[in-house]
Amino acid sequence: MYQTINETTVQRLADGAFIPADPANADYRTHLDWRAEGNEPLPAPSPPPSPVPSTISRRQCARAMLSRSLISGTEALAMTQTGAMPAMVSALVTGAPDETLIRIDFAADTYERGNPLLNQLMTGAGYGAAEIDDFFREAAGL
Repeated sequence: MYQTINETTVQRLADGAFIPADPANADYRTHLDWRAEGNEPLPAPSPPPSPVPSTISRRQCARAMLSRSLISGTEALAMTQTGAMPAMVSALVTGAPDETLIRIDFAADTYERGNPLLNQLMTGAGYGAAEIDDFFREAAGL
C-alpha cells in the first residue's frame, strides 16, 4: 500500500520508504503496477492546523463575527469602538448566572482563548472546541 505525499513522491507504507515519481526507478514502477491493478494510494496527509492564538483583539473578533454574518456592520463598529455587546451576544448572556462577569470580559480589549466565560458564551452560541479554535485562527488573520 502506498500514500501520495505530493506530485513528485509516494510513500510505501510497508517500510516507510519515500519513492520519487520517476519511471526509471524500479520501486516507482512497482507502485505503477500496483496502481494498474486497480489500487489507489491513500491521499496526501493534511497539513496540521496552524496553532491557535492565545488572544485576539476585540477588533479582530468583531471582524470575524461580521465576516460570518453573525453581527451587522453597525454592531461591529460599536463593538470595536466601545465594547458594546451585539444583540445576538446580549441575548445569550441576558439572565446567565455570570452575566455581569461575561459583559465585563466581552468589553475587554483582548479575548483570551482560555477564558472560561467567553468559552461558555461561544459554547452557548453552538460552537464546539474545534470551532472556537477555528474562530480564533480566522480572527487572528484579520
